[in-house]
Amino acid sequence: MIFVDTPAFYSLLDRADANHVAASERWRRLVADDVELVTSNYILVETTALVQGRLGMAAARDFHEDIMPLLTVYWVDSRAVKT
Repeated sequence: MIFVDTPAFYSLLDRADANHVAASERWRRLVADDVELVTSNYILVETTALVQGRLGMAAARDFHEDIMPLLTVYWVDSRAVKT
């Protein structure tokens, strides 16, 4: 199981990012090896906003259609927060 955060998603989607090649190679290996890729609902919102703002709607659509279906999403809500 690997937790995936916004910078990894962004590097995967932005071909001009300095880490794009490494991120793409790593992503393909993880998917091929059937590694569970985990993130949270907060990360999905953050990534969508960042990608849409910097790379446009097509990239945001790619994120939602090509990457999100491969993820296990843990939902953070008020029940998950201990006070």
